[in-house]
This record gives sequence, structure tokens and C-alpha cells, in this order.
Amino acid sequence: MIRSHAFCRYPPSPRSPVRPRAAGGSGSTLPPGPGRTFPAVRPLRSLGRFVREVRDYLRFSDLDPAARRIVFYAEDVASHGYFEGLLGRLLDSGPHPVCYFTSDPDDPIFQRSGPSLRVFYVSQLLPFLTRNLDGAVLVMTMPDLETFHVKRSRNDVNHVYLFHNIGSSFPVIRYGALFHYDTIFCVGEHHEQEIRRQEELYDLPAKTLVPFGYYRLEKTHRDYRSHQRTEPGGEHRGRVLVAPSWGADSILNLCGRALVRTLLDAGYEVTVRPHPMTEKHDPDLIRSLKDEFGSHPLFVYAGDISSVHPFFDADVLVSDWSGVSYEYAFGTERPVLFIDVPRKVVNERHAEVGIEPVDVGIRHRIGSVLAPDELDQADARIQALRRDSERYVHDIRKAREELVYNFGCSSEAGAKYIRDYVNEKFADAAE
Repeated sequence: MIRSHAFCRYPPSPRSPVRPRAAGGSGSTLPPGPGRTFPAVRPLRSLGRFVREVRDYLRFSDLDPAARRIVFYAEDVASHGYFEGLLGRLLDSGPHPVCYFTSDPDDPIFQRSGPSLRVFYVSQLLPFLTRNLDGAVLVMTMPDLETFHVKRSRNDVNHVYLFHNIGSSFPVIRYGALFHYDTIFCVGEHHEQEIRRQEELYDLPAKTLVPFGYYRLEKTHRDYRSHQRTEPGGEHRGRVLVAPSWGADSILNLCGRALVRTLLDAGYEVTVRPHPMTEKHDPDLIRSLKDEFGSHPLFVYAGDISSVHPFFDADVLVSDWSGVSYEYAFGTERPVLFIDVPRKVVNERHAEVGIEPVDVGIRHRIGSVLAPDELDQADARIQALRRDSERYVHDIRKAREELVYNFGCSSEAGAKYIRDYVNEKFADAAE
């Protein structure tokens, strides 16, 4: 059950952000870390788009400074899914307008542009924009600030990071990826613990950590409760959604065909929803799945990840270390069968943190774990998960309450922090 807004955990009064010192050079507190190079600027895709972003940047620069105090940057149209609740709450509550930059020239949010929400296109000029921004707050979901070509503003700007995954971040993002942010909107207490540990370990300046939550999860839960389950024709023993991560150690790469065959032979309707990066980087794998199973009456290939029907209609999710497991379990309150493939590790120094990622222990609370060489037991495990569905509802709700801040009202918590920060900063300036 969604908790009343009156019980939301709101952040403490904001303070001026601590500006981390740049990596390298005299007096740096940041360890050297790999990959801190300045890559060549990408060639212009088209003169028309470049002219468009120059025009938009000039339009932004001409705004009254009071209209530029809150800025969001979206890497693509998918970023809006993480901003939606926070952005909506800021616009509803006022009084500050919002400037929204997107690198997708066809982003649907352009249709909403108006006096309270001004939308701009930026691509090649992004490094110039962030370096020269003079507002109060810049909100992004993009890690690696200062690591590559996108730098902090030279002005007094509070750089705010929103997570786009519920689980532990330090193993799956680059070393130093969040070191240069001033404020982190944390999904849960685990993020606070992981960030504070890294600050201590690497002698970093203290960040402002805001107890935020995860709006996408709230939306998933709300949409699921109003979803009308579709019933297919024919007989089957249940619906299974296979939605893994991507890469050489993901389910589809290691044992995807064997898993699908096992589930189909057991009589399940099997929907495969690959990660978009799998479709992009491994089209031969996708083609082989379609060739082998495409004619099977119980096989469904769901390439459109925007469709909620496979997600909401499934009785059980089969996944690996993908963050979709949290959204499925916490959003639908149904269990997950985890195939125990190797964890994806991006940060080669993650072991230095000395904290077990929450993703390891949570799997046994919201589902069951199966080794890749035990796929012959998949049917029995799925049936056990379904038999114990009521117990899993209880366990999943308890885990969600422990792991996720402000379930049902994260947007209010985040908007309150931003409003208070802007009001306090400019009240001080007026004095």
C-alpha cells in the first residue's frame, strides 16, 4: 500500500554545495582513476541541427536569470521517465520555471514547451552549456561528470544526480563516476552508505545526500494496479517473461536458447524482451532466437520495451542482474527467478569499497536463484514461486519498504529540496 504523503521522509534543509576539486593537479583529493581523457568532439551530424541548437542556446541565454535557475538535462527521450514525477511536481507547485535541455531532437517533450517549461535542444554544445551554466541547479541522470568531455559549471551551480537504477551503483558505473556531483538523490539508504564509504575511502568532499526514492517504480506500481490483464487463446501453464541484462555474460548470451526451449517444452507462454543494447550489438543472437522459436505458438518476441503488457501480464520474471528485476518485483509484487550468471562489473576497483552490493542478498528475498547448469529445474522453481505468491507479496513489500525511500511520494521530496535550495540561495543573495 502506498504510504500517505504525510509520512514522507523529506530531506534536511539544503546547504550550499561543496565543490569537489578537479582530479589530478596540485592539491587534488580525487584519485587518478582511468579514462580521464578528453575525446575528440563528434563530427556534426547536420548543419541544420547545429544551427538549431545554437539558436536554442541563444534563446536560453536571453532569458531572465530568474527563469534559468532550475535546469534539467536529458540524454535522450528515455531520460524523461526518471524526471517525470519530479518535473511535474516542480511545475505544479511553482513558483520557479524549469528549463529542460534534451539531446533528442524529436523528444516529445518539445510539445509541452511553454512559459513554465522551456525546452531546448543541445548536442554538440553540451560541454559548452554545462561549463558556462549560471543557474542554481542542474539535474541529470548522466554519470561521469568531469570524466570525459562534459564538465562542471565554472559558476556556482548545484550539480544534482538522479539514479536510474534501484540497486547498488558502485560496481556498475565507472570509478569516480559520481565524485564530481554536489548532490545525489538517493533511492535508498544503501546509496547513502555506499557514497559515504567512498568519500571516506578516497578522501572526497562530502556531498548532500537527499532521501529521494524512485519515481519509475511508483509509476509502474500505479499502472500495474489499473492494468487489465489480457488473456491469450490456447492453453499454457503460465506466462514467463525473460528480460535480462545485456553483454557476454547475460542470460541470452550464455544460455538463452536452452532456457527458452526448456520453458516452452514445459508448456509456458514465453515472452523474450531483450535489452535494447542486445538488439543493437548482437543482432545475430536475436535472429537465431527468432529463427528457432518464431513459429512456436507459445513464443512471443517483445522488441518494443515501451509496451507494458508483457511486463504486467507475466506470472514470473526470469532475469539476471538487470535492474528490471526491482521494477518488476516491487512494481507488480510478483517474484523473480534469477539465473545466476556472472555479475556485470564496470568499476574494477569496486571491491575496495568493502560493501556487498544490495543486489546480491535481495535476490533471495524477492525470488529464487538458479544456476545456468540447472535449467532442468526451472519449471519446478517457477511453480514453487507461483504457489508461494502470497508469501512473496508480503516479502516483496517489506523489502521495498526497507530499500526504497518515500514510496509513493518521492517527487514531493525531491521538489521540496530543489525549491528550498533555490529559495535559500537567492534569499541570501538578496540580503
